[in-house]
Amino acid sequence: MRSIIDINKGWRFAFGHPGDFRRDFDFGVKGKTFAKAGESARPLTIDFDDQDWSEVDVPHDWTVKLAPVFSTTHTMDSHGYRPFGIEFPDYCVGWYRKKLFIPDEYRNKRVYFEFDGAY
Repeated sequence: MRSIIDINKGWRFAFGHPGDFRRDFDFGVKGKTFAKAGESARPLTIDFDDQDWSEVDVPHDWTVKLAPVFSTTHTMDSHGYRPFGIEFPDYCVGWYRKKLFIPDEYRNKRVYFEFDGAY
């Protein structure tokens, strides 16, 4: 029997930084550019402390809370003139985390996670 479980509530969010691995939870130290489960990037580990991260529900757009900025060199109208993109490294990388506990009743069963709107 198929069941759908909503996991949209209770996520954690923090800004990273593409040019400074110290501000990006040491991600990229080993030259990797993609976060994959099981790698050594600290936010990917189960015991990573994310208590200082914001609690958000998804879908979530971090640009909405940023103050609008006028720029003559960057077309930002598609994001409501929010400081988003490579020109604004403090706001162009975002990390999301959620701890999921899979009940024993799902052992040896096929489980799918569907993510929508991630980019």
